Amino acid sequence: MRKHRSFKHNQAGVKDEPQNKTGMYMAIFIAAVMVLSIGGVFLSNPSYESDYSYNGYNFKSSNNLWTLKIDGKEIIFYSLPEQVLGLDVSTQAVDIIKNSQGLIISSNPIQDPVSKLQVIDIFKFDFINTYLKAYPEKKAGFAFTRKINDSKFPVLTCDNSTYLFPVMNIEFSNKTSIKLSNNCIIVSAIDEYSMIALLDNLRFNLLGVLE
Repeated sequence: MRKHRSFKHNQAGVKDEPQNKTGMYMAIFIAAVMVLSIGGVFLSNPSYESDYSYNGYNFKSSNNLWTLKIDGKEIIFYSLPEQVLGLDVSTQAVDIIKNSQGLIISSNPIQDPVSKLQVIDIFKFDFINTYLKAYPEKKAGFAFTRKINDSKFPVLTCDNSTYLFPVMNIEFSNKTSIKLSNNCIIVSAIDEYSMIALLDNLRFNLLGVLE
């Protein structure tokens, strides 16, 4: 197998799985353009073979993205498992996501530059989409960590997090990791490129690809 370059309660605002496929394709398009412009090199190298296998999971390459079919459902990834293995992702954080009744993803609605806000939106949409495909019985929703204008999203932080309905806080900082703190899942990345890598690592973990 060819090696790849490595890089790892209030239910207000709760929503079921997104139905707008146009939004999904737009998110993928924005992510592709953004990552190409930021990193200079896309997470998956199009020069590699179109088919790729990892732990019995078969990936198909299409337009510089990777498609994995699980239980008849196709999920699109920006990177391959081997490329995100080295990231600092807490197993406790993954476990609480799997064992919870649902979760809320919260973030600061003010980001500079705007590409950070775009990649947070991509993270939210793609994670929730995968999460609800893997666990259709669960609930999920969005929130902000601070009030902004006329937004109808609730304001929720780690202070509102519980074991059964945790808050996932997405932020940019001086480190790249996914940690668990007092039932709150803290996703932090140093840049947009690293945030996309964390997204794929977390989704691979939820689907059992990295086990």
